[in-house]
Amino acid sequence: FLLYDPKRTLARLMEWTRDPSPHVRRLCSEGARPRLPWAVRIPAFIADPRPVLPILEALKDDPELYVRRSVANHVGDIAKDHSKLAFEICERWLDGASTERRWVIRHALRHPAKKGVAAAARLRKRAA
Repeated sequence: FLLYDPKRTLARLMEWTRDPSPHVRRLCSEGARPRLPWAVRIPAFIADPRPVLPILEALKDDPELYVRRSVANHVGDIAKDHSKLAFEICERWLDGASTERRWVIRHALRHPAKKGVAAAARLRKRAA
């Protein structure tokens, strides 16, 4: 659906970010990830991840770790192609961040930090 009708699908996923089931909320982030290892890549979101950002914003403080982990992994996917954007997202999320959101930021940036990207390491340190 994301390949053939992304606008309509993203609108539905945005509605589902408020679903009572954590499985449905996780689907919103996980299902829109551009680089899932077990699914078809979404070239449009690899080229421009901005259409999915409202979903990540809506779920970044989800009460379930299960959902927040997906958000972190999604931001990590974004960092592979658009590191500056991923760092900007994490920088913005640091403002007034809860302990749980700080974990999301650290988890999202773990791979670029391991690769020695200074900006990622700096943000992870600030989120500690």
